[in-house]
Amino acid sequence: MSRVHHSKMDELRREVRIQAIKAAKEKADYLLAAIGEQTGKPLVVQERDAFGPMPMSNVQHRINETIAGVMDAVGGEDEIQFNKIKIQMSIYVKFGIK
Repeated sequence: MSRVHHSKMDELRREVRIQAIKAAKEKADYLLAAIGEQTGKPLVVQERDAFGPMPMSNVQHRINETIAGVMDAVGGEDEIQFNKIKIQMSIYVKFGIK
C-alpha cells in the first residue's frame, strides 16, 4: 500500500472554505464597526493558492515514503504511518461598505 486517502476529503475542504469566508466576514464586521461603518455585500470572492513552500511535516512525509519504498525494494516490512490531516484554505473577500 503506497497511499491512503480520506474518504471525505472534498467535504472537509468545502467546510474549511466555508469557515474561511465566515471568518473574513466577521473580521470585516468588527474592523468596520471600529470606524462606525457596516459591511456591505461581497464584491469579490477568490480562493487563493494555499500551497506555498512545502511545510516540514510534508518533507518528513516524503522522506518516510522514500524509506518505505527502499524497504519494499529490499524486502522490508510495510509500515503504514497515519498522520493528522491538515487542510488549509486562503480566501480573499472584498466587501462593499454600507
